[in-house]
Amino acid sequence: MKRPATSTRGGASLIAVMSIALLSMSSAAQAEADGPDWWTVTGVGANDVLNIRAEPAASAEKIGKVPTNAQGLRNLGCTGEMSFDEWEKATETEREQARFNRWCKIRYAGTTGWVAGRYLTEGAPPQDDQEIVESGEYSFGAWSVFCESGLCNSAYQYGRGGSVPTILRVKRGMDESPEILVEGGPFTPSGEVAFLIDGEFVTGGLASTLQAGSGDDLVFPPDDITYALARRMRLGTTMVLTVPRAQGSETVEFDLDGFEEALRQVQKP
Repeated sequence: MKRPATSTRGGASLIAVMSIALLSMSSAAQAEADGPDWWTVTGVGANDVLNIRAEPAASAEKIGKVPTNAQGLRNLGCTGEMSFDEWEKATETEREQARFNRWCKIRYAGTTGWVAGRYLTEGAPPQDDQEIVESGEYSFGAWSVFCESGLCNSAYQYGRGGSVPTILRVKRGMDESPEILVEGGPFTPSGEVAFLIDGEFVTGGLASTLQAGSGDDLVFPPDDITYALARRMRLGTTMVLTVPRAQGSETVEFDLDGFEEALRQVQKP
């Protein structure tokens, strides 16, 4: 596949705009996910479960369950916590009560919701569900991962919507930054491309600055911008991509469930 004609992707001005947007969104994601990246369940009885709820409240609808001592709960941020200054000034009774006010948003086994924070402790990433040793395709949530002789080079997913089939593909890149491609052109060079994750703008730019030589693919080569985009994809649940076509702009939706596991397989040395 031919790479974009220029590594600057349209010059310093576009890079500056995209970098500022990504850094801003990356900072927001960091604030939302303070604390460890992963949780382990603790303090739940052997015959009980930890309920996942739609909102951070004991009265909210139950939307899932987490087994006792489960590991690999993705931390998406907590609410109801005391600040350090508040903690220092609080009595023991107030501190104990604060433990019951803490709710944490997590993702576990494809379900995203809220659990009582007092039942969480810092943990490790989930163990890989599959040991990939043969050639073929493996499923990780909404993603298909293509492997040859135990080495996985790309993950892909067909989007929902759009006038033609559109594929989002992630390929092996450098260090922690993959290469991300949008296949399903042709795309109108003068039109705008935009990535939104869970309703928030992440990055975008003119299609002409991202197009491969054929014009059929949009290419994000492995760099800081792509790394920030992939990081947001790891934390998100749904991504909406706006692409320009001859008949006008249209949106294509992708499910981010399983993306972290798929990316880990693709980037394995």
